[in-house]
Amino acid sequence: MDQRWNRLIVGVALLGLAFGGWSLWTNLDELRTRSRSQEEIAKACGGLVDPEKVLSLHGGTLRAQAPDDADDRITAPVTGPERCVVYRVTGKDKLFGLFQLSIRPKPNERYAHLVGNSVTAPFENEIREGTDNPVRDADIPMEHPLGDGRLGSYTQGRVTMKAVCDAPGDGKLTSVSATALASYDPDTVTAEERRTLAALAREAAQKAAAQLDCSAQLARPPKNLDPPNRRLGAATAADGTCAWYARFLHGADRGRLPDRFLSAPTSARAWTESCLLALSTDELRRIWPELNPWLHRDFELEPFLRHLPWWMQTESFFGDEATAVTAEGVIDQTPLKPGTAGEVGGANVWWASSTCQGQPALHTLTVAYPYDRTVRARLSAVFRAYVVDVTARRGCADVKFPSASAFKEAPEVKEPPRDSGRSRTPSAR
Repeated sequence: MDQRWNRLIVGVALLGLAFGGWSLWTNLDELRTRSRSQEEIAKACGGLVDPEKVLSLHGGTLRAQAPDDADDRITAPVTGPERCVVYRVTGKDKLFGLFQLSIRPKPNERYAHLVGNSVTAPFENEIREGTDNPVRDADIPMEHPLGDGRLGSYTQGRVTMKAVCDAPGDGKLTSVSATALASYDPDTVTAEERRTLAALAREAAQKAAAQLDCSAQLARPPKNLDPPNRRLGAATAADGTCAWYARFLHGADRGRLPDRFLSAPTSARAWTESCLLALSTDELRRIWPELNPWLHRDFELEPFLRHLPWWMQTESFFGDEATAVTAEGVIDQTPLKPGTAGEVGGANVWWASSTCQGQPALHTLTVAYPYDRTVRARLSAVFRAYVVDVTARRGCADVKFPSASAFKEAPEVKEPPRDSGRSRTPSAR
């Protein structure tokens, strides 16, 4: 009995040593893997972010890898607009999106804000085969301000922090923005991960600003970063950055104008703001019979119901964000200059300008094609209602508005002045 018991004890001891050794080896291997991942992140992102915070995204990641492409790696010190990309690596050595960091100094025309119905496409990714409501949700929410907006903005899986230089000179750097993006399904990004993205963006903005000789101090972002909404609501109840539209409809017949909206909270210091308006499929069916005969001749209703929703969007850009705004049409791009106003027909964009607290501001209206042809007579009043509202809210002066001729009805043509992808049976972009 004693001999059997001794053998059992020895056997258990040997198993314990074996298991302990394996456990120790596993822990050491994980530590080495994590250390290599941290080094890879630090090198790829130019030392601008805490690698441990990056690895905490997506519920926690052990292995991370960055591409060799120079366009996806940040050189240290930062010299201009740059970005880094980090992937998470699974046990099967497959790469999946994890994190991206973008650095944008201002002024910088290389990365202008793009407006125009050929680039905005707010519902493109939400369109699915067989859907009966393509304007129920937008691809992404409107940018929500961080606090009063002066720090930057955020969406579900992206946070932008802006470091404003204390004493910029003529032609010199005015600000440095850093955008931290979780490059996986934004709907799965948790509140804690948004806070991590905000911390990463703040750290990167401060470090990049210092490297670019931009003296700036960034306050800490608010802790409460509620997930922005992507679901459109009834236009008569529009609030936030779309509240002006509900007031406009209160005193006017809506007719063919949008009946759905998506907004963001207004803020006194936001660098950008936006309001998305759309026509529901029920409303499109309602107005379709009364539309101009050329529309019936050159288009069919069904593609618009499923693939090409009718929408319009207002946007405003303030301070140095207003110095680089471009309307992108089917063929070319048109820079929109502060202190001017007008129309870019090829992009279906109208713009106004103003001066807010001594800084330039641009205000734009983009309308999907061919929706613009059906509501052209109302666009001047709609745009004016928005510009009057936003300039009053922000204490702006010197407002310049497009001339009346910019909103005149376009002459009827036999074929719409667009590429073949938008004729007769338009397909999803």
